[in-house]
Amino acid sequence: MRKHLLLPLAALVFCHCSKETVPEGNLVVDGWIENGRPPVVMLTRSIVVGKQKQWDMEDMAGRVITDARVTVSDGEKEYVLTGMPSEEHFPPFVYSTTGLLGEPGKSYTLTVRSGEREATARVALPRTAEMDRLEPLPMEGGGYAIRCRFKPLKGQYYGFFTRREGKELMFLPAFMSLVNGDTAAPEMEMILTSGVDITSSSRHKMYFESGETVSVRFCTIEREVYEFWKGYEDAWLFTHNPFFPVSSDVPSNIRGGYGLWAGYSSTYYQLTIP
Repeated sequence: MRKHLLLPLAALVFCHCSKETVPEGNLVVDGWIENGRPPVVMLTRSIVVGKQKQWDMEDMAGRVITDARVTVSDGEKEYVLTGMPSEEHFPPFVYSTTGLLGEPGKSYTLTVRSGEREATARVALPRTAEMDRLEPLPMEGGGYAIRCRFKPLKGQYYGFFTRREGKELMFLPAFMSLVNGDTAAPEMEMILTSGVDITSSSRHKMYFESGETVSVRFCTIEREVYEFWKGYEDAWLFTHNPFFPVSSDVPSNIRGGYGLWAGYSSTYYQLTIP
């Protein structure tokens, strides 16, 4: 098994970026459901970041919520998610169930109850999309990007995630790879570079290297999920670290908390860099 999208770090932006005071201890949700796969939810409590202290991964690990009641409803049945340790995620504790798999065209409502706090969110899985072309692109100065083409549809939103097999344990959002179908050209050519792992102390390599096998996850997403990732990307652009405050909030679709409940209708591709 592989690690998935690392959202709690991005979700922390909600807790300290605002010019207004945000109480410490609010629910922070990192959850998603994907076509053909079960829901996964990770829960932490918000941290107010001040000038006196820089928060790190250990601080976040200490904020994990392990005793919440988490449910997901598909409109016909409510599923109770079971909490369990997981070495494939960070924080290393998830809520999930094998009884529910994501299905394009359906909507899913998440409810989280922890103590006196309750958070809810609803997301739909759009229909999946496919790429017309995917190939390595040599870059001046060395390394490779990935060039791909697809035909976006009006009213649809798209995102790309990459993973270096054997080197990265999670899919990372490719930089500047979000597409709004309402404003996009009838046929789009995307140049994908490596996503940034903000948990890694190693120097980020923007381009892929010869011999690497790269997996690409091409997702159709709802507008709220698109806006979250766009805000996350902007935060990274301005600060190069979501732990540092920025001038505006990253959007959230969580009522009663912060973070993201996402739906990903995904198509997977893999290629080897020559």
